[in-house]
Amino acid sequence: MTLTQIYGLGHFHAGLTQMWSLAVEVAFYLILPVLAWALCVLVCRRGWHPGRLVGALCAVAAVTPAWVVFTHSADIDYSARLWLPGFLAWFAGGMVLTVAAVTIRRVSTPLLLLGAVAAYALSCTPAAGEATIIPQDAGAAITKSFLYLAFSMCLLAPLVIGSDGGGLYGRALSHPAVVWLGEISYELFLVHLVVMELVMDLLGYSTFQGSVVGVFIVTTVLSIPIAWVLHRSLEWVFGLRDRRQERTSRAASRAIASSSFVGTTSTATEDESAEIRRSP
Repeated sequence: MTLTQIYGLGHFHAGLTQMWSLAVEVAFYLILPVLAWALCVLVCRRGWHPGRLVGALCAVAAVTPAWVVFTHSADIDYSARLWLPGFLAWFAGGMVLTVAAVTIRRVSTPLLLLGAVAAYALSCTPAAGEATIIPQDAGAAITKSFLYLAFSMCLLAPLVIGSDGGGLYGRALSHPAVVWLGEISYELFLVHLVVMELVMDLLGYSTFQGSVVGVFIVTTVLSIPIAWVLHRSLEWVFGLRDRRQERTSRAASRAIASSSFVGTTSTATEDESAEIRRSP
C-alpha cells in the first residue's frame, strides 16, 4: 500500500510482485517537477530548444546503464536494481516522444512497427539474458532495458507523431473494444498475475514451463471479467462514471454552443454583406 516494497520496507506479496513498477512510477512523478524545472530553466533557458532538450534527455537516459553497472558490481541489496535510476531511460524515452510530436511531421508506421517486432524478438534472445526483468549479467540487463525502450517507442511513435494518428494502426487501436480494454487495463494489470498463478497451479505448470499460449488465453479470459467488476465497483464507490459523463455532457454543450455562435455570426455577416450590396 505504501509502495515502498522495492526499498526493503516490506515484501513482494505473491500475485502482486508486478507492483514494483508502480512504485517506480510514483518515484518518477515525485521527482518530475524538479526534472522539468531543470530541463526548462537550466537547459532550455525558458525557451524552446528541442535539440538541447533531447540532448539533456539522452543524458538522463544514460543514468540507467550507469545504475545497472553499479548495482551489479557493488555490494548492495538486490532490490536496488528495481529503483528509479534503473528505469529512467524509459521515462526519458517517453519525454523524447513528446518533443518529437511537435517537431517531426510524419513517420513510417510500417517501418516503426517492424522495428517494434525486431526489438521484441531480440529481447527474447540470449543477448538479453534470462527471462527476467533484471538479468544477472549487467550487459544483458542493459541490452534488455534498451530493447524494451525501443519496442515501446516504436509502438507509440506512429500514434503521437504526424496528423494521421497512425493511420490504420491508430484506427485499429481506436476500436470500441480496444478502448474498453484500455479503460479496464489498470485493473487487468492488478489482477492478472494472481489469476495466472492460479491457472498455472490448476494446469500443473511450473514457472517458465507449460504452454505459454494456453496460459495466456485462460488467464486473459478469466482476468477480463474480474477486472471489469473491479473497475465498475471503483466507479460506483467514487462516483467516477457520473463525473466522467458530466464532463462529457458539459464538453458537448460547449461544442454545440460554440457551433451555434459561429453559425449565428456567419449568418449575421452574410446579412450585413447583402445589406451593403443593396445600399446605393
